[in-house]
Amino acid sequence: GLSLVEGIGPLRCWLLSADDQYVLQIQPDRFYFNWRKRKTVYPHFNDYGETEGVLSGSLREFATFAQFCGTELGHVPKPARVDLAKIDLLVQQQHWTDFQDLAKLLPVLKHVGQVIKSTEPSIQMKLFEVRETHEVHFQIASALAAADLTPAIQMETRAAGDVGQVALRDKFLLLNAAVNDIFFDIGPARLPLYW
Repeated sequence: GLSLVEGIGPLRCWLLSADDQYVLQIQPDRFYFNWRKRKTVYPHFNDYGETEGVLSGSLREFATFAQFCGTELGHVPKPARVDLAKIDLLVQQQHWTDFQDLAKLLPVLKHVGQVIKSTEPSIQMKLFEVRETHEVHFQIASALAAADLTPAIQMETRAAGDVGQVALRDKFLLLNAAVNDIFFDIGPARLPLYW
């Protein structure tokens, strides 16, 4: 369809850390804190030794943003919903060689390999489930590694739910546990993980 909007559309702001591994994305109805793999290793979700984890970093950045909003706008945003995602890119020749090897890495594909005829099938598999306090998503899809367009598989494990009366950190911990359970039950049998 076609839509005409008067004035500028919804604003989205990206703030990048000096080392380019963290992205803070602010939209009118969203606040995202993302870690991206660059040349460093995953800092873990929780604090690890002297290293601040992604959870503490995201809560610190949100607190800074909320304080800014309170000072500048007279209103402190209150989170209503949390969405936690972990995305892994499994690159051919780096993590797997052919479909049979991929099925060993991702056992959930084992039976699929028995019915396909192609040596390079395109894969799109999704799982969605509503649980008591949140919903979970798991997706495996064919992809290309951005740098050189090498065939890859993108795995996305996500959990989301309303914050309600639960402390924000506790909600993130609950969703992280759900994401990890799904990832390790369905996901890689062998893989040098970043987290």
